[in-house]
This record gives sequence, structure tokens and C-alpha cells, in this order.
Amino acid sequence: MLERANVTCYGIPVFHIKAPELVVMINRISPYRRDEGCLRGFAYDFPEIGLTLYRSRIITDEDLGADWFKAQSLDDHEYEKKFMYFETVMVCGQNYLNR
Repeated sequence: MLERANVTCYGIPVFHIKAPELVVMINRISPYRRDEGCLRGFAYDFPEIGLTLYRSRIITDEDLGADWFKAQSLDDHEYEKKFMYFETVMVCGQNYLNR
């Protein structure tokens, strides 16, 4: 896995927990906005706490067993696995995302 900054939100290391698990954890603190981005799994906005999580591609645990994934090189495996996690975190003022 790539080296990333050690960013925490409410004590949760956001770049070290797989995206679906992280969304569940933060949703317990504050609900995310159900919109197109979250329905597809790319972006989740938590407007009450001013947090957005984003990833440009999605790879799941199921993908790791798929033929298309197995056919790739080990280097490509490592590259693809990074998309199991969020790549970007935006922090802003409370309710900024509701504007």
C-alpha cells in the first residue's frame, strides 16, 4: 500500500480502513448525504461534520478474486488495491456542504 498521511477523524484513521467500513463507522457519528456519488461508492459527504471522503475508482474484496484481477501483474494488483480505500479527505466548516 502507498504511504499516506496519518489523518484521523474522531480517532479513526481514514486512510487505513477500507472505504465501506469507514463509511459505516463515520455514519454512526454523523449521517452521510444519500446522493449520486455515494450510491456509486465514489464520494460521501457528511455535511453535519464538514467531511467529504473521495476515491476515483472502486475495488472491492470480491474484485480480488475476479478473473480480470488475477490476470494482472503483481504490480498492478498493488496499484488496484489502493482503490479499496479513500484517496482524498476534505474538511470544511459545519454545514458548508449544504450550501
